[in-house]
Amino acid sequence: MKLQPNVKLRLLIMFIQNTSTNSVLPFMALLLTHYLGGRKAGIILIVGVAIKLISSIFNQSQFSISLLYI
Repeated sequence: MKLQPNVKLRLLIMFIQNTSTNSVLPFMALLLTHYLGGRKAGIILIVGVAIKLISSIFNQSQFSISLLYI
């Protein structure tokens, strides 16, 4: 099975994005905790993760709807 070049590029970009996010997020949490305190840092990080989750669900639903029209 051979993948198309645009699918390969999309997978590569998703891998790099997820790797960079997962390597930076713990240190960002430590830095925010140091400067803002545990409660404020936790709220900021939870809101950020929730926004990312909601936007990924919204983008996925838009993508699947656009595939239905093709």
